[in-house]
Amino acid sequence: MADALKAEGNKLFAAKDFKGAAEKFSQAIEAEPTNHVLYSNRSGAYASLKQFDKALEDANKTTELKADWAKGWGRKGAALHGTGDLVSAVDAFEHALQLDPSNAQAKSGLESVRRAIDAEAKADGLAGDPSGGLGSMFNDPQMIQKLAANPKTAGYLGDSQFMQKLQSLKNNPNAMSQEMMGDPRFLQVMSVLLGIDMQMGATDDADRDAQKFREQNDKEEDVPMPDSRPKEEPKRAPEPEPEPEPEDEESIAKKKAKEEADKEKAEGTACYKKRQFDEAISHYTKAWEIHKDITYLTNRSAANFEKGDYQACLEDCKQAIEHGREVLADFKLIAKAFGRMGSAYEKMNDLTNAVEYYQRSLTEHRTPDILTKLRAAEKAKITAEKNAYIDPQKAEEARELGNQKFKDADWPAAFDAYSEMVKRAPEDPRGYSNRAACLIKLLTFPGAVADCDEAIKRDPDFIRAYLRKAQALHAMKEFNKCIDVCSEAMAHDKEGKNTREIEAQSQKALQAQYEAREGETDEQAQERIQRDPDIMAILQDPVMQSILQQAKSDPKALQEHMKDAGVRSKIQKLMAAGVIRMGSPSPRLPFLEKTATSITATDTTMSRNADLIHVKELQLPHGLVAPDVWGKPKEQPATISLTVSLQGDGFSTAADKDQLDQSTIHYGELSKRLRGLNHAGQDVEGFVDEAHNCVHAMASKADGKFIVKLAALRVTLPKASMYGEGAVWTRVCEYDDGGKVTRRMGEYGLDEIKIMTLVGVNAYERQAEQPLLLGVNVTRWVQSEGEVEWPRMEEMAGLEGNVAEIIKPTSFETLETLADHTARLLQEEFLATRFPQGCILRLTISKPRAIPFADAPAVEVMRNTHENLRGCVDRESGPRISVRDLNVVKPYA
Repeated sequence: MADALKAEGNKLFAAKDFKGAAEKFSQAIEAEPTNHVLYSNRSGAYASLKQFDKALEDANKTTELKADWAKGWGRKGAALHGTGDLVSAVDAFEHALQLDPSNAQAKSGLESVRRAIDAEAKADGLAGDPSGGLGSMFNDPQMIQKLAANPKTAGYLGDSQFMQKLQSLKNNPNAMSQEMMGDPRFLQVMSVLLGIDMQMGATDDADRDAQKFREQNDKEEDVPMPDSRPKEEPKRAPEPEPEPEPEDEESIAKKKAKEEADKEKAEGTACYKKRQFDEAISHYTKAWEIHKDITYLTNRSAANFEKGDYQACLEDCKQAIEHGREVLADFKLIAKAFGRMGSAYEKMNDLTNAVEYYQRSLTEHRTPDILTKLRAAEKAKITAEKNAYIDPQKAEEARELGNQKFKDADWPAAFDAYSEMVKRAPEDPRGYSNRAACLIKLLTFPGAVADCDEAIKRDPDFIRAYLRKAQALHAMKEFNKCIDVCSEAMAHDKEGKNTREIEAQSQKALQAQYEAREGETDEQAQERIQRDPDIMAILQDPVMQSILQQAKSDPKALQEHMKDAGVRSKIQKLMAAGVIRMGSPSPRLPFLEKTATSITATDTTMSRNADLIHVKELQLPHGLVAPDVWGKPKEQPATISLTVSLQGDGFSTAADKDQLDQSTIHYGELSKRLRGLNHAGQDVEGFVDEAHNCVHAMASKADGKFIVKLAALRVTLPKASMYGEGAVWTRVCEYDDGGKVTRRMGEYGLDEIKIMTLVGVNAYERQAEQPLLLGVNVTRWVQSEGEVEWPRMEEMAGLEGNVAEIIKPTSFETLETLADHTARLLQEEFLATRFPQGCILRLTISKPRAIPFADAPAVEVMRNTHENLRGCVDRESGPRISVRDLNVVKPYA
């Protein structure tokens, strides 16, 4: 999506629609906020709009995302130039050139900024000499001779300190004013160098000396002073321009022919505008005969096109292209001729050639109008091909073939035949409906629903399509949608011919809903109903709420309301979902009753409280150190789930007062504390210990009570499993009333391990490996006293690989045998050495592809390694027989 928006933005930018381009780049950034190119492009768009602050913001983001990209620094330099920060702009462009010395844009930008800096310096009078021009007098190569020739300054040359100061002024003109203020001799030096007298009270001798100095200075006037205005040199007489060489006769003839041809072209254009195409063609032909220029041919092709003579238009364009190739004409002119050929072919309904010549035009020169024409021609070509393929007779033949294949139970061949029918007769709903029937047989239910929708779109009264759609939805366990489709079918079955079949399908869906909730408690039903959006939508409907409240007091009212088809359908859904239960003088509404009223403490079902506090899937800020899929300790992402069971009456007092008190633990505070315990480099077991200590501290209240009965902490590590969804480590602690630990449990588990192996009875299952999903849990319960022997993370790192090695080479026919075989080998070869005191192994194996209408068949075995090792009860003595020693390939062959 981001690439498409970026492409649209680039097109708008090329068309100089900078505002539209910026909007497209902004939409692309929302879809992909880490793409540095998008920020760079938007920066360019903002710079073109003179919005340099926004351009600078995007340029900074570009360099932040990709600091080694020269173009990003170039964008920053351009934005800084626009804001007036020329010095920073120089730095940005120089940085870009360090990354890419050949970057032409950065070079051009740097030169532009430097020119701007020079212009500002000149405007401020700071260009050249920083002293405003006065310092240049001390760089006069004749300065020493002038000072020596003047009697007032000749004596200064013998003073070494004065000469050092004079030399420093030549190197640093900025220090001139300081030297002048500190030493008045510099005023005399300046008067000599400037040729003026700065001492107003001079003596006669001084005047004579000055006169002598001026006379001497006049003799040296042939060397111009740097600060004096140079005399204007006499203007030179303008050199006579060279006479143009006389043109040869051939050039003169070509020039005259071109002028005459252009006149004919102008007359042809005037006739073309008046839609006098024959006259225009005549003038363009004369122009071409007088002078060979490709534009005369393209103009004549346009006149033939408007006239409707498309063949002549094609001939003109071909001739123009041939001549253009010979004289190396501009690609734009060649592209124009190809484009007009495409338009002519399109007018002639030759869409294949139209597409070809539009593509050739774009190859020569890409223009938006030709691109638009190409897209339209391609769509028209596809539509024309589909229309040309339509043949009702062949469609009927394909339908009959499909019917025969369907009767022979050759579903793939029937599907192909019905697909051919759909192509031959796309408006016939029977093709879509029949193909949907094949898809149902092939267990492709979503495709069947889509085909039924196409059939209904073409004929809303085609009842067979509704029934097949309902059948597919039933197979997908979308029972509410199935019932809705049956209601639609009933509404369109005006003659009532299919009423019985529709009602049967609807009742089948209702019965499936009843069976799905068989044996459910009210609490389980309530949870299921809350997860069903269709049922919740009905319950939130104000009209249905009024009907249900009325039905609680007047059962007959419900029967009256069910006369309405829409209400009847909704009530049937509620009954099937268990919201309404019949069989008593008044219908029961258990779900509404549970949600509308509180269960009081006198209810006999609440004599034993079990108040729990859950924190589910809490993400840790730093992760935890645990073995990765290779068994190496590594910090990896982790989530935790904590369940706390309260002592005694639970949080009944907090519930009565509707505020937190000493009877409960606030889940928000608990979550904050758990996240606060996490730090970088922390391992799993260390965190779990700290978490249980945190729960113990929060459970110890000021009045001396300890309110927690059990705390179960589950740590999930998604990256710790190679074949499955992750590794899970669980620690449970049970407490007495005083807060003392009475029992502890540690468990290591692997979820959804996917392993391929041969398993099954029928011939198809024996030909190829099938996926199995496994769950493995190893549990240890220990008393509070004595050394704790947990299933530690580093010890369990090889469990997944061991399971894979056991299962992959097997070839059993039943999951039961595979489960027993795997459990025994795990006990003997993996768990026995790690847990001498024994542990509990729980192994679940499911086969997702076994049954079409169920999620998966599954078997589960639970083994206590201390008691169930094959060959002995006491593992310290007695013979041991390994499963690997048994010569059994198929135990249940």
